[in-house]
Amino acid sequence: DMHGNVWEFCEDVYGIDYYKNSPIDDPPGPGGIDPGDVVGGRTDLFARTKAKLVRRGGSWRNKAEASRSAVRYFSDPRYGYFDFGFRLALSIDAPKFNAPPPPSTSTDKEPKHAIPPDDDWIDLLSLVDIERDALEPGWRKDENGVWAAEGTDVRLALPVEVRGGYELLSNIVVEARDSGAMAFNIPVGSNRAELILGVLGKYHALHLLAGQAAHSSKNKSRVERTLETGKAYELHLRVQLIDLDSAEIVATLDDMPLISWRGDPKDLSLSAPWDGPANRLGLRVGRYKRVRWESVQLRLLGDEPEFAPHSQKIPNSSLNDSEGKTTNSTEVEASNR
Repeated sequence: DMHGNVWEFCEDVYGIDYYKNSPIDDPPGPGGIDPGDVVGGRTDLFARTKAKLVRRGGSWRNKAEASRSAVRYFSDPRYGYFDFGFRLALSIDAPKFNAPPPPSTSTDKEPKHAIPPDDDWIDLLSLVDIERDALEPGWRKDENGVWAAEGTDVRLALPVEVRGGYELLSNIVVEARDSGAMAFNIPVGSNRAELILGVLGKYHALHLLAGQAAHSSKNKSRVERTLETGKAYELHLRVQLIDLDSAEIVATLDDMPLISWRGDPKDLSLSAPWDGPANRLGLRVGRYKRVRWESVQLRLLGDEPEFAPHSQKIPNSSLNDSEGKTTNSTEVEASNR
């Protein structure tokens, strides 16, 4: 049977109502809906099609009740996911294999985690135009990435809009130890969340989850981990829409579990209204933080990306830092120069 840290694709098709009446038994199947069907008044943007296969079993990040054979999720087998468990089987009469060659001793400086060599990843920082995309002044860009001037509390809209599921892969360097925070503005369906890193120097969470600040002990997504100054970290973030009232946000930092949340997207919110285009990704750095984003890459798990317009006017609102202080920002004309 498939229990614990194992998974497989099976022949069932996904149905969002499997567990309403039968939370223990395996789902009866088949289920699912056809493309173009209307679900809860919405069109095929949120439809789960019969092309989606079913993944059953758990992974290292799942709770106990989700790590059993009856649990099923929809997945597209064309895409890889970083947190699935697996099981290996080998017959007792299998042939012997030689040990692999030792690792290379080359001293060439290579990235800690290489980006998969395919066309699925989009380099977002290469698309950034500071004059066009900065929501507040103070941002800088060079061959080493983007960062903000010290003492500012500013946001940067990345020039791409996303719908459906996606992954982000970002290399981040904290250049000074302090109490400020850095954040990603992440669309989750028709809602948006703020993944904050380094509040008070050590807390990481989905900010204002169910109204609770990132540093609050009542925030159910909060984890504690001190970030070292001058060290490059790799953040891997995945956002998936499970059904109309359920989404999943999973993040790792240098392959270590960081955030694992699943719930109603309506519980998510931002610390300041994001008045730019809907579904647009963004970065934020607090006034007490010095951080550099060396790379931000995007991979879509569903529909093709929709790039934001190159000319827009984004009115800005007050930004609240982690200590409750308020900074009034001015309106920025973001135009194509």
